[in-house]
Amino acid sequence: MSINNLPNEVLFMIFDHFNGFEELIRLSKVSPRWFLVVLLKFSKVKYLQLMDKRQRDGDYIENNKLWKNTRETLKSHNLRDLLPNLRIMEVPKDVFLRLRSPESYDFRRLINEHPKIRGLIGLYEPVEFGYNLENIEMISSDFKFEFKKVFRPNQLKQIRLKQIYMSEFYQYVEYFPSLKRLSLTLYYDSAKPYNGPKLLDLKSSNSLQTYMAYYLTWTALRRILSKFPNLHHLAIRGYIVEESHVEEFFRLLPRIKLIDSRKYDGFIRESADFLSKYCEKSNRPIKIYYDCEEEPNEWPQLVNTGDRICYGFDFMKHLSNCFGGNYG
Repeated sequence: MSINNLPNEVLFMIFDHFNGFEELIRLSKVSPRWFLVVLLKFSKVKYLQLMDKRQRDGDYIENNKLWKNTRETLKSHNLRDLLPNLRIMEVPKDVFLRLRSPESYDFRRLINEHPKIRGLIGLYEPVEFGYNLENIEMISSDFKFEFKKVFRPNQLKQIRLKQIYMSEFYQYVEYFPSLKRLSLTLYYDSAKPYNGPKLLDLKSSNSLQTYMAYYLTWTALRRILSKFPNLHHLAIRGYIVEESHVEEFFRLLPRIKLIDSRKYDGFIRESADFLSKYCEKSNRPIKIYYDCEEEPNEWPQLVNTGDRICYGFDFMKHLSNCFGGNYG
């Protein structure tokens, strides 16, 4: 039997074993029918991520991700049409720094012209020049920038930022009151305690971390948590909940379902026992994780994969540039 006599479903199963991007492009040129089958595979791609050039020579598709390594994919093909359902993309540093890279224009064009892109990983300064970010709802950045010049009030739903001081925190909360997920490395300073509005839509908070000369006090933490009454998932680093604070801790978080304090050596078993005993006493089925060796099997296995997008459970496990949830 000729391969052309096979049903489209069987042909798609065969093509599903081909992952090289250029390889799939060549297959799509065999016939109009093959083009439609390959396009179906491309339509399942939701995420574009960058990979180390040492890992693989060419760009390739794996499940719902396009792993990008070469400039040919952007230079030679219209990814807006080939990847109609692209939702999140990782952007190299030189694009936002406007360096004279051969890829800079092509990445910017994809960001500006693709109607379904909602998330950007690798947001660098300056971003207010030449980029159309009106559809962006999720950002991940290691740099602070003039966010009020870039985004409309209440535009963002997921944010991952580094190096935010307590005295700056309230500005983001006031400007984006409908945040659903928040990940920060929070530097505590005593200049101005957080006294901003409540985030009623926030369901997941990823890693409230404290560094530098001051550590997060219970007074400061209590003030922050009181603003997140609907929080379901909390990952917290750099703070040990003492026994005397446990009851108030849970009273501040009446909807909490999971507490994640892994990757912090100071979170000892005794502290976990305080929380666990209270949950048992008050009949609250809250999961508490602090030991990386005992993490649930159903959580995404992201360690050493280079994957910066976590989906399915939440975005708490991976502390690098990460978006969470099955978005769209």
